[in-house]
Amino acid sequence: MSVQAVNRVKILDKFLKSLYGKNQAQIDSRKEFILTLSTGHNPSTWKTANHRNNFDMIGNWLYKELNRSGDTTRNSERRCELYLERRALLEPANFKRLWENAYHNQVCAITGTLLNFGLGETKILTNEYLVKTYGEPGISPSLERTDPNKGYTIDNVEIISSFENIGRNQGVNFQRLRQERKCINSIRAIGA
Repeated sequence: MSVQAVNRVKILDKFLKSLYGKNQAQIDSRKEFILTLSTGHNPSTWKTANHRNNFDMIGNWLYKELNRSGDTTRNSERRCELYLERRALLEPANFKRLWENAYHNQVCAITGTLLNFGLGETKILTNEYLVKTYGEPGISPSLERTDPNKGYTIDNVEIISSFENIGRNQGVNFQRLRQERKCINSIRAIGA
């Protein structure tokens, strides 16, 4: 197991110790349950064993998000083309860059809202931890284009909350919203 993987497993330990205190039996039981969940096509927590074994929630979410397939019976041809563009971001250098951005920020690129990268059981665990630590659950993330007129390229994607993505899809003027949020954050920073 790599040093990074060991550090991510320490995150799991931190979550569990925060929730269960010194109850080592409960910590061990929940840890074993999470790290032995099945992988594969089932809509469970882990998409690959590598993500599960390393407790890599961010990599797991990214893999799921980028590996979506376009089904022409449910989606338009344009949406299917966009899914194919997203798959190109699975290339290791792009994936690493996206993963590092998500790992270091862990908040919506627009609002600064906490994100929850967990799926299934890890989403539940992360929300329990976030509520106990910050008083609020995290919002599901979404990978979206910064400029909707361009394709999914490494320089044109950002990780935002699913609520912001829904707003964007409903026609909200995102550039204006981004400017308004920057102003609000500036005002908050000076204590007004």
